[in-house]
Amino acid sequence: MLARIASIAILSLTVIMVAGLVPARATNLRLHSSILIQSNSDFTDSNGVTGGSGTAVDPYVIKGWRITGDIRIVHTNAYFAIEDLSLQNGGVYFGDVDNGQIENATITAGQGIALEGSQNVTIADNIVRSNFIGIDIDASRYVTVVGNDVSSNADGGIFVTYSNTCAAAYTVVNAYPNCGNGDIVVSGNLVGNNGFGIGEIRRCTCFAIGNTLSNNSVGMVVNGAGDCCFHNNFINNTIQAVSGCPYEPCVTLWDDGYPSGGNFWSDYTGVDHCTGSDQNVCPAPDGLGDTPYFTGSSLAAVGIDRFPLMKPFAPLVSGTVLFETATITSESQGMYLTAVIGLPQGFNASNLIPSSIRLNQTLVALRVTQVTQLSKAPILIAKFNMTQVKALLSNPGLYVLKIRGNILTSKSFRPFEATSTIRLLPT
Repeated sequence: MLARIASIAILSLTVIMVAGLVPARATNLRLHSSILIQSNSDFTDSNGVTGGSGTAVDPYVIKGWRITGDIRIVHTNAYFAIEDLSLQNGGVYFGDVDNGQIENATITAGQGIALEGSQNVTIADNIVRSNFIGIDIDASRYVTVVGNDVSSNADGGIFVTYSNTCAAAYTVVNAYPNCGNGDIVVSGNLVGNNGFGIGEIRRCTCFAIGNTLSNNSVGMVVNGAGDCCFHNNFINNTIQAVSGCPYEPCVTLWDDGYPSGGNFWSDYTGVDHCTGSDQNVCPAPDGLGDTPYFTGSSLAAVGIDRFPLMKPFAPLVSGTVLFETATITSESQGMYLTAVIGLPQGFNASNLIPSSIRLNQTLVALRVTQVTQLSKAPILIAKFNMTQVKALLSNPGLYVLKIRGNILTSKSFRPFEATSTIRLLPT
């Protein structure tokens, strides 16, 4: 399967997670030979199984080994977990596997991790370094690739081929007819100094979100139209990103629209003086560049990030919100729903960008005011149109409403989120 990658001439990309999030490695590992499992009945002690019964709540566990060679698992649907081990001069291969995971492993100087025709697989918090390819996913679905350190792999970091791909907590938008209807999560990974970083090739859209890609030959390559990849950090890659459309001219959007924004590009030279979906309300900086960033393109493609981030992307910040009116009726006369927004310690109310504040992702705050409190941190007061709010509440009952926005500091651009409840009473 890996041989097919060699035929790809110029596509390569990288993903890198925020440093320090990869967990500590296991110690006191025991030696074990290569492992070959060809059916559910092969999950045995001699094949390194240290516990479990193969169910969703009690998966087989292969844990605590130091292996020079391979782990190869094919034609299984029992639940299993590979954890806390070291593998050198070989690779991990899952073929026609359902319900597997590999976590907190160190895989070096071999073939990395490869999936083919598999589903319901998690690859998380591993160190995958100095292999030919780091992680290779082919014709698979329902796969999570999150929190891995994938670096210094000769040909590339993460490849996804003939598979549906998107990122955690976001919605799948497009799937090619021969990709299946499953999701592949590529999020929060640390990948650097590879040939390719993250590459989506051959008839599948790739959604990669929340990764940092640095010092690769090519940061990311995507074949296909639509909105593909956002909230990533592209830092000092020789070629930051490439968009390609193999069948007809297309436009690849490298952003999540306004106000969510796009990616951080270390070579972006634009400025931030304005705000709004057209970046024409000035002066009012919002953490997003006023002019778009264009990626490298091939095969009749145009790649554009309409809202490049001015600071590197960082993880979500959770705050608090209290609605001054806890209950309303369909006949409530007030013009506004007032939300009192608080930020956690270490952030100031002025860090939350007023133009980015939304209620349930759709309603724009009509007015945002910063209020100073005696001996307390400042808060923000946001007002939303009450008629529009009531349109969100279809029937009497208790509703959870979510405030979202963007936080901009001197070091980072971060999404903000807070939730509270409101009750619609019967008339």
